[in-house]
Amino acid sequence: MSKDWAFYSRDADGQPASVRLDMAIAEDAPLAHLPVAAWVQLPLLRPHDDGLPGQADADALDAIEAALAAALVARSTAYVGRFATRGRCDFHFYTSAAGGWKERVASALQGFPDRTFTCGSRPDREWDIYFDRLSPSEEDLMRIQNRRLCDALQGSGERFEQPRPIEHSAYFPDASARARFVERATQAGCRTIEMVEPEARGEQYGVRVSAIGIPSHERIDALTLPLFRAAEDCGGEYDGWETQVIA
Repeated sequence: MSKDWAFYSRDADGQPASVRLDMAIAEDAPLAHLPVAAWVQLPLLRPHDDGLPGQADADALDAIEAALAAALVARSTAYVGRFATRGRCDFHFYTSAAGGWKERVASALQGFPDRTFTCGSRPDREWDIYFDRLSPSEEDLMRIQNRRLCDALQGSGERFEQPRPIEHSAYFPDASARARFVERATQAGCRTIEMVEPEARGEQYGVRVSAIGIPSHERIDALTLPLFRAAEDCGGEYDGWETQVIA
């Protein structure tokens, strides 16, 4: 398995869902030699009221995931993620052929005799389950990136106690779209610190804005997502944020 795995939360037909996903495999997917989607579904033992895993379930799911991956992953089978919602968890794989899938799963789960499971498979050459069910939206991806940046700050000694300037960048196809974003950002409490003009025809119009805040795990989404959405509404693209470490 790759080292680029991410957790995130999403809506699933009006119900909350939690997803753990192999992000790196998206660069090569769909893999032509793995045209069959296969899955294993287990009921949660002690889910929260919202149907998501409680701590006891989370620990058990990690152990079950490790056992399934160790027994099933090979050149002919890839593990791509898990999806928990409504009191159950699905483990998703892609494999070369469906034959013997139930027997392989039963063997992998021999160490969990108290857990019931169902499993199945279907052709999925385009990897629709991976891209449509498991993969994050652009906004979900922003949340994942926010959390990773906060982890990096924390690893550098950040204590998330003092407000400081947080700089945000965005790019637009023309100056008028950029101006609309700057107006929205100003209304949100930001000040413009740099306009980045295109150096050649076809290049984008950039802007850097800054606002005071604490870039903690709990607060960063509220600081960045309004700007992310404003850039999108104006036809542009939010390009991320940066700040100094205050240990």
